[in-house]
Amino acid sequence: MGFFLNLRVGLRLQLAFAATVLLLVVLVGVAAIHSGRLQQNAEHYNVQLMPALASLKGILQGVDDARQADWQVVFIDDEKVRTASEQVMMRARQGVAEQLAAYAALPSDPASKQLFDTASAKVAAYWAVQDKLVAAAQARQSDPMQGEVAQQLVAGDASKAYDQVREAIQTWWDHNAQQADEFDRSSQATYHDALWQLGSMLGVATLLSLVMAVALTRSITRPLGQAVALAHAVASGDLTQPVQTGQRRDEFGELQSDNINSWRIQVIFWFCGLGEHRKYLRW
Repeated sequence: MGFFLNLRVGLRLQLAFAATVLLLVVLVGVAAIHSGRLQQNAEHYNVQLMPALASLKGILQGVDDARQADWQVVFIDDEKVRTASEQVMMRARQGVAEQLAAYAALPSDPASKQLFDTASAKVAAYWAVQDKLVAAAQARQSDPMQGEVAQQLVAGDASKAYDQVREAIQTWWDHNAQQADEFDRSSQATYHDALWQLGSMLGVATLLSLVMAVALTRSITRPLGQAVALAHAVASGDLTQPVQTGQRRDEFGELQSDNINSWRIQVIFWFCGLGEHRKYLRW
């Protein structure tokens, strides 16, 4: 505290202002760090997780549409309807291929890449069975036995392959949904940490600002009050009041020790001299 009192008043004000600015810079820095983390989580969620879930939904929808076309191709005898069902099947398969390609272009972790490869293999296996099913259904007009083969495929191997695709996609979906939940929890934790840290730092900054304001104010107003009290004492004729300068070497120390104290001593000498002259005058 003595070191602080010995500083010039202007320098004290500069240090107080610098400390306030430093606290603000720290607060802004902490806020920027947490904002960056939240931004990273938001970008990961929007750039990776949401497109991944959208692709998975498209893949699942395409597989379901292709599976529905299986039954129509096998059990509908009308050539036009069967041809339309085959076209629906091909469009569904094309849509699945596009969604798989879209997912492959997204950044992903090793586990997601492994699940992607597994699901892709299951889809390819299902398409292979489906190709056999369509070929048997197309050949049933010339060979009725192929119709039975197609029926066995749609209820047997195609059904089994379809179930395996659904299971692989569901596992894949659950992994991405779990990642989304983890990032959501991470974002919430980052948000609450930011609130807690910023709130704590704001409280500390407010307390330090109050302490500095009080200390700075007292370092200025106390010596001013002493100087005013001394001036009032001298004005009332009390020349015995001491000047409390302490070890201060700032403007107030100079004012009290060099100016007010010298003025008080000069007034004392002046009164002493006046009293001496009055003695000679009475004589």
